[in-house]
Amino acid sequence: MKRKTMDAALVTRACKGNAEAVDFLLNWGRYVHEIDDIMDGERPAKRDQLQTFARAAMLFTHPFFVKHWAALRPLVLTVTVNYADAVDWEKSEEPWQRDWSNHYRHCGMDMVLAVGTPPLQAAMKVMPASVPVIFCYCSNPWGAGAGTPPGGVGQHRPNVVGTIGTNPVAQELDLAREINPALKTVGLIFNPGEPNSEYEAKILGKAAQERGITVVQQSVANSGEVLQAAQALAEKKVEAYVKIGDYATIQAFSSICKVGLENRIPVYSVDPPDIDLPGCLAVIGWNYRDDGMAAGRLAVRVLKGESPAKMAFEPLTKTDLLVSEATARAIGVSLPAELVAWANQVVH
Repeated sequence: MKRKTMDAALVTRACKGNAEAVDFLLNWGRYVHEIDDIMDGERPAKRDQLQTFARAAMLFTHPFFVKHWAALRPLVLTVTVNYADAVDWEKSEEPWQRDWSNHYRHCGMDMVLAVGTPPLQAAMKVMPASVPVIFCYCSNPWGAGAGTPPGGVGQHRPNVVGTIGTNPVAQELDLAREINPALKTVGLIFNPGEPNSEYEAKILGKAAQERGITVVQQSVANSGEVLQAAQALAEKKVEAYVKIGDYATIQAFSSICKVGLENRIPVYSVDPPDIDLPGCLAVIGWNYRDDGMAAGRLAVRVLKGESPAKMAFEPLTKTDLLVSEATARAIGVSLPAELVAWANQVVH
């Protein structure tokens, strides 16, 4: 089968001219030959990789995307279209977005991989119902319009299946309480306009109420407002910062960590890569590789003939614990020895 190729000029515009990102996209095909073995000699799927994001070049090197690709490479390596920005593809003012959407709508893909809720929303909008959509890194597929809880057979769009990664925010509170048994208030920054954020903020609020913890909320409209929001919470004397699945704080979490360091306030997260940021004290969250592997296994089942309509959404179940002794020293916090012993990763 002759492989479809991407237009070099279109790729260059999409990647804002970044040479590394352009090379990654245009040469993606050379990384995907393993699918021939997975498919046991069956017809290999058409292969393309699309990543559209306002800051595409940065995200190509972002740890969780790297880990997704590393996890999926030996399993799927199929048509993976990752729309990572919730844009209106029909009415977009960006010519390259309209062109790209039309290109992929009509090129006869076998499958779409959506990494995140905005990518899932865009994939369901752009691609025909005949094309299977596999998703991962998504905490609220219901808010995206993929189905109704819990996502069993008959409870979701017939061409959509994936992993449910609702962040373990209750466990995040338990982690903060284990480090500080007297904890009474936590600060939360999020964009209430995001489906994931609103959904997880409600879960966090309920869990906090059950634990006798007050959540002081600071809403933002975008990542540019996160620093000021963190400073406002510091002035309100919150005892810790917590994080939920929110794209604004994902992009600007370093700002929260910076304010935490300056004010000696512990910062907790549900995204494992955050532990490497100075100021992040501890993380409990899903392992991105596990998420990618689970989505990859679903994709292989579909590629081998199973219908997504007869498959259930799969919730993630295994968390990783990461702690930073370096941050603990910097803010004057003692980490329980048992917690450090149990951690999957310790930053010294």
